[in-house]
Amino acid sequence: MSDAVLFYSNTKIDKNLKYLTNCDIEDDFCLIKSGIRTIALVSALEINRLKKESMIDEIYSIEQLHTKRSDYISRLDKFIQQILHSKTITVAQNFPFKLASELTSLGYTLNPSQYSILPERELKNENEISAINGVLSTIARCFNLVHSILAQSTISKTGKLNYNGRTLTSEFLRHEIEQFCYQNQLIADRTIVSCGKQSSDPHCQGYGPLLSNEFIVIDLFPYEKVSGYYGDITRTFLKGHASAEQIKMYNTVRSSQELCEEHLTAGINGKDLMNSVLSFLSKNGYQTDRSAEVPYGMFHSLGHGFGLEIHEHPVLSNKDYILKKGNVVTLEPGLYYPEIGGVRIEDDFLVTDTRAIKLSDNIQYDWMIE
Repeated sequence: MSDAVLFYSNTKIDKNLKYLTNCDIEDDFCLIKSGIRTIALVSALEINRLKKESMIDEIYSIEQLHTKRSDYISRLDKFIQQILHSKTITVAQNFPFKLASELTSLGYTLNPSQYSILPERELKNENEISAINGVLSTIARCFNLVHSILAQSTISKTGKLNYNGRTLTSEFLRHEIEQFCYQNQLIADRTIVSCGKQSSDPHCQGYGPLLSNEFIVIDLFPYEKVSGYYGDITRTFLKGHASAEQIKMYNTVRSSQELCEEHLTAGINGKDLMNSVLSFLSKNGYQTDRSAEVPYGMFHSLGHGFGLEIHEHPVLSNKDYILKKGNVVTLEPGLYYPEIGGVRIEDDFLVTDTRAIKLSDNIQYDWMIE
């Protein structure tokens, strides 16, 4: 069966298995996908639960397979032959090396997938979009909390922000964000709260005091505990008074995102969107150099898909990808200069035949807070 794919992992590590089973399975297990049919080999510990909770079509326990030898590989061999009657199988590119070696020694030919193993994951259905919208609703309330904390903060003589009598730090604000998410059934980890020069490094988590009159980049990408679906939103704040240079930089990034949104429809090449943003930024005086010792400008991709993983296909970058109806993607243009700091604005969109639906439209905010 040339369309058969063999998986061996767990749903925490391999989100393809989460997608296929719609269930959480912490221990490694084997699953064969043949056409639309899924067949799993699990331990006896899991079989009754999964028959009730999962979307797997057929489930067998390893203990049910009796062979001359009781080791796992012998039983797995029998399972594969019962289902596929073939020793040529497609596997995901992350298939375990040890297991692959053992199967090869038994005469199997394993062909790593050259493409996305589950291309259907690139197109989100109504249930997936509903789950993402639920996450974004909580993120909106979380940013209201962030805005409130910054609005209530005062500015010390040294330029540090104070909140409730204490210096407001990246660590404190990150804790408040992640606690709020946890209390609302979301898991947030490694939330970015970076200020000043730190914000010029896109993946810097941020540390130390938050400062007045400096950019504060907050990138929030939690997932919902039960469904496993993510949301991904970034906002840039400034407490105090922005300089003319900071205002121009912020407005240019905002305008570049709006430019992309106007053209984000099925049929457009993501590479063209990326190039249009780089051209727009350059025309407004913002150059990019990815090869510099300290990269500057907009040196990351314009956006990416997300769902059960924070980064999924498609990627809107310098590689060709024709967007399709049902893609859910971020648009996150940014500018980063060590001497000024960084600005990133990130929203989530559903691609349709005629336009982009902004799923994060309710996450409004004032970026300058006096």
